[in-house]
Amino acid sequence: MPLYRCPKCGRVVELPEGAYYCKVCGPSARMVEVVVSDKIQKILVSHDWVWVKIDGKWFETELRHDALYEPEQWVNEIIYIQRMNAEEFIEKYRPHELAKEYWGNAEKY
Repeated sequence: MPLYRCPKCGRVVELPEGAYYCKVCGPSARMVEVVVSDKIQKILVSHDWVWVKIDGKWFETELRHDALYEPEQWVNEIIYIQRMNAEEFIEKYRPHELAKEYWGNAEKY
């Protein structure tokens, strides 16, 4: 979920995408979405591949453990990736960026 910040009081909250007003300052203060650049935004997982969205771009890499043969290690690896920041993920997994034509239409749904 994206982060939103109040321009008046600086309050930051995590909410689903949308338009929000600050509960502290009232309807005169519309919350502004905060862009966090070193955060993994979304993760899609198959039994042996992972797709990660960072800064609006999708990256793909192969997992070290396969869900079919090593389910416990696979789950632990997914949890580990979720806790990483973007820089750690790119350094450790060396993913390749997917072309916009590949994932562009999927973003609509």
